[in-house]
Amino acid sequence: MKDKICYFCGIQGADTREEIPPRCFFPKGHTESIIKIPAHMKCNQAWQGSIEYARNLFCGINTSNCLARDLFSTKVIRSLRRNPPLRLQMLKDLRENIELYSPGGIYLRSTPGICINTNLLDQFISHVIRGLYFHHTGQPLPKGINVTWQVQQDHPGPERLWFTRLPITIVHPAIFRYRHIILGDNPGWSAWVLGFYELNTCTVLAVTGKDRQNA
Repeated sequence: MKDKICYFCGIQGADTREEIPPRCFFPKGHTESIIKIPAHMKCNQAWQGSIEYARNLFCGINTSNCLARDLFSTKVIRSLRRNPPLRLQMLKDLRENIELYSPGGIYLRSTPGICINTNLLDQFISHVIRGLYFHHTGQPLPKGINVTWQVQQDHPGPERLWFTRLPITIVHPAIFRYRHIILGDNPGWSAWVLGFYELNTCTVLAVTGKDRQNA
């Protein structure tokens, strides 16, 4: 293991393995189909605070998925009980009313919702994308390459149907699946569609590339 390169920082000396997605996204006792990649313990620990947040968020949103509902009533509830700061953070993010508008700017309705903590989710998505990139290429994402993302909560419009043409990889049919493309002539550029519990509910669309400010 010591001669392995860490998927996140790209330095040799990986002393543990990271799981993508983390084991807590799966039911208790599940060990199959989890992607494992070499990592430094310190790099693993750097995103631990974002893992519970992302798992709790995705389970709470995906109410139509039976495994997500089961995890919410078990792991998520225990997580919120034993972690008061996280519980307060998620309660703070709840919104009584969110105004919804059509793409043309027409007011539709107001509905209860949640304001996503972009700092925590950015940390989580960055690690997942870098882990998947390493899994497919055997190399860490090049330095100077950033991960940008957005959450697609509803079914995509025609302008985003491009990702349905990408090949799909199913890690677990009810928990995690993704689509991706990595440009062969410019390996730092890639596109990813992450589906946690459902591919079209709270789908994360992510791309990697150079920061425009530094390009």
